[in-house]
Amino acid sequence: MKELSLVVTVSDYLDSRSFHTVTELPFLQRRIDIVGYEPIKGALIAVEAKVKNWQSAFRQAVTCLLFADEVYIAMPTEYIHRVDKSELARFGIGLLEVNSSVHVVSKAISSRYISENHRKIVINRVQWLEMLQLKGQYNASQ
Repeated sequence: MKELSLVVTVSDYLDSRSFHTVTELPFLQRRIDIVGYEPIKGALIAVEAKVKNWQSAFRQAVTCLLFADEVYIAMPTEYIHRVDKSELARFGIGLLEVNSSVHVVSKAISSRYISENHRKIVINRVQWLEMLQLKGQYNASQ
């Protein structure tokens, strides 16, 4: 399974749960794989997807704690056993197992590290990029 397949499957999963998703969202000289925004509740979810290297996903996910209510790492079923779940739990980061569907292995805990300024920036970017996507003027893969 390629990372793009993970991203598409998780984005579809979040979309089906009323989240508006944007992929490859620019944030602090990085790109967040998936950001989901639920406008009625004002909830933000961030997901870092990796095929094999959970440590890399973890390092990227820690940055997302600055703006997201819940942060997850997504990995394919065949590599999920490599993840140190206790390390994720220390930071409140959840784990998603992905094959043809998404299974929540461990639920994320609300971030204690949210910066309201970073949060506002991300929400504005999600809304802006979503509008551009609807107009066909934004493609995350560009």
